[in-house]
Amino acid sequence: MSDLCTRYKKIVVVGDFNLHWDNPHRDLATRQLNTAMSSLSFKQLVEVPTHIKGHTLDLVWTSDPNITLSGVLPCVWTDHYLVNCEAHIDGQSSDQSRRLRKTRNWDEIDLKTLTEILPKVARPLVGTDLDWEYTDLTRSLRQAIDQIAPERIQLMRGSGKGAPWFTPLLREHKRKLRALERSWRKTKQDTARDQYKASLYRYKKLILQTKAEHYECRLNKAGNIQKETFKILAELSKKSESSEINIDCNTLQGYFLEKVENIISEIKSNTANGFVPYSDPHNSTDCTIMEFPEIDVLILEQLMGKTKSGSPADPCPPRVFREVRSILEERIISLLNRSLKTGYLPVKFKETRVRPLLKKPSADPAVLKNYRPISQLPFLSKILEQHVLKFLSLYVESHDLLHRRQAGF
Repeated sequence: MSDLCTRYKKIVVVGDFNLHWDNPHRDLATRQLNTAMSSLSFKQLVEVPTHIKGHTLDLVWTSDPNITLSGVLPCVWTDHYLVNCEAHIDGQSSDQSRRLRKTRNWDEIDLKTLTEILPKVARPLVGTDLDWEYTDLTRSLRQAIDQIAPERIQLMRGSGKGAPWFTPLLREHKRKLRALERSWRKTKQDTARDQYKASLYRYKKLILQTKAEHYECRLNKAGNIQKETFKILAELSKKSESSEINIDCNTLQGYFLEKVENIISEIKSNTANGFVPYSDPHNSTDCTIMEFPEIDVLILEQLMGKTKSGSPADPCPPRVFREVRSILEERIISLLNRSLKTGYLPVKFKETRVRPLLKKPSADPAVLKNYRPISQLPFLSKILEQHVLKFLSLYVESHDLLHRRQAGF
């Protein structure tokens, strides 16, 4: 029960306890149950007989004040009575921050086992439809992963992101700390208070030690990668918000769409006012790209090594893609090369998850203009993008197609 109280705010415990609640002074087990449940801030609602012999055996314990006893009625098919309760739920005051999400423990995946299972579920190359081929490729990989580390339903609180440094040891220490606090507030004894304060001091000290070890490990792992180092420093210097800012996704989408439409209208306005785009008079070469070089095993390995991120819609993280590359490389290479040759990009390659990020850690999260949209494309889509970008950049530079004052944006 102590563990449940640390995870849930509202709990109801019901059943036939087979204890004489109507006469607790003669029953030691009843007194012990009452002491234990009261220390956890539970209240017992049934105070009338629930058995034909006049005893109160069926109990309702709850920590939610919105649950009340509405009545106890006799039943013809049993010697126990029917206990009715009412739960008064206010939709506005319910915990909106809780939600369910699917999660998978990637640390449980044995890559050796995955490489053995994957050939059994992967289908041979058939058909000419690129959309079907990519869908079947991801299906095979996801089906193999489900056999090793199946998805689980997880209850999330708040933003859905727990502190990365909050270890199981801290969670266990926090549970014991809350138990000592409840004992002190119930008994009002000095010894219980001293135990609680000593435990609180050790808990705070352990938090500082755990956080220091966590960020020290991350900084050492980042090494000379400045991007990761500044990301960690930004997390450490970010001020915590006094209140949670909730912005609807449709509001953000409308803001970004309006911004794009304004840019397009400005371009059309400049063109209508006589603005002529730059054209280099000394460059009159016919610059038509006929085809891109095909991707082979070596190029695929290099592209996978450079591509560090993917999309939440991917069947697995990039590191798993790299580990199973030798098994799926024939299908991946065929898929990417056919896309280059036909000029057709699979629909799933263009589906992206847009993630709004604050431009600065100190920016006000309630102001829409402080966000910038980050598109998270699928892993294989990014690989194809990197390959096209490399040869497109070489082509543009070799034919001097860039504006001499071309900036980064």
